[in-house]
Order: sequence, then C-alpha cells, then structure tokens
Amino acid sequence: MKKSILLYIIVLFGFGVNSNIFAQTIKEGKVKFKIEYLKVSPEASEFKDQLPTTYTLFFKERKSRIETQSPEAGNLVIISNAIDNTTYTLLDLPTSKIALEQKGEDQKADREAFEKNMTVTESNETKTICGYICKKAIVNFIEDGKPNSTTIFYTSELSAANNNQYSKVNGFLMEFEEIDDKGSLVRVTAQEFTKQEVKDDKFIIPTEYTRITEEEFIDMMGE
Repeated sequence: MKKSILLYIIVLFGFGVNSNIFAQTIKEGKVKFKIEYLKVSPEASEFKDQLPTTYTLFFKERKSRIETQSPEAGNLVIISNAIDNTTYTLLDLPTSKIALEQKGEDQKADREAFEKNMTVTESNETKTICGYICKKAIVNFIEDGKPNSTTIFYTSELSAANNNQYSKVNGFLMEFEEIDDKGSLVRVTAQEFTKQEVKDDKFIIPTEYTRITEEEFIDMMGE
C-alpha cells in the first residue's frame, strides 16, 4: 500500500501544486496550505486517511520548496529552480534516499500543450484569504481530450504568480481545485502567508540523496 500512496502523492503534487513562485514585491517567504479531498477515486479510497492534509511552500527569488508528509509514505520534499529549469522530488524510502529529477523540457512541453486550449473567465465575486482580497475565476481547459474546468481564487496584492499550469492567471493562487485523471477532486487553500528570510540551503539537494530519472523511478516502483 505504501507504494500506492507514494505514487498518488507524487502525482498530486506533480500537477503544479504551487511548485514555482515568482514574486516581484515579496522576494522570499513561506505559505502554509490546507488540502481537502472533496472526491476520491476508487483507487485512492482505500488509503484516503493516509494522504497529506497540509503542505508548506518556501520561496526565494525564482526557487521554491514544498514540504509535506503522509503517515504511511513519510516525508516528501519538492525543490524547484526556475533559473536552471529543474525540479527534484526528495523521497526517503526504506532502503535509500532518492532525488527524482523531472526534466524541464518535458514540463515545458506539457505546460504549453495544456495552455493551448485554456481560457480564463473572470468573476466579480471575491473573498478574503489570509487577509488578502482574492478574485474568483473559472479556468476552462482540455485534458485527455475532454473539456474540463476548475475554480480558483487569486490575489494581485502580492504581485506574484505561484503556478506552472495557470500562467494565464495574473496573480498568486490562494485557493484552487484540481481533478486528476482518476476522478479525484482536491481543493487547496492558503492558511497562512509569512514574509520571512529563507536560507539558501533549503533549495540544495542533500548529498546523501541519489539522483534518478523518472524512468528509473518507475522501474523501481515496479519491483
């Protein structure tokens, strides 16, 4: 079951759960998010109680770090660097520590294909999240050949963008929903935004982690 949970969490955070942040006025800080599972696919229902319910995002300039944990799968860290276009997922496995590399070229191609048929419809509705006034928008897109949509709330007060998928949205996402290819529906909401100094070592891959490719990781999980 641990492998199933681990793979699900990696996919969950692979859809760009605030993995990059590019701030203009606030250059570094920390954001805590709450994760709500509004609908869980049959495949994930058996380990729903083991899925992460929060995560923390650290950012500095064009680098970011996500930290989350699961009772069964343990700690998971995602380090993204928009300067050299790299993303690493750090996993503490029972027998090893690995840094799963995601190729920037592949991410860019996937993002461009996703954005090609994307439209953003603004709404007059607003709500306050973490003390910031957030605007509502409906994002319509095509995924796996099927039309889909999601609701987001974002703020322009931070003069920032914190997502890969919704780059057409001019603001920082404070709440958004995601649907995976199995039918699970997840809502992510900011709970606390803190402007603070973030040390550079937060974005360094520790030497005890072995760097592997996605293909090598898939083979490893199939063992």
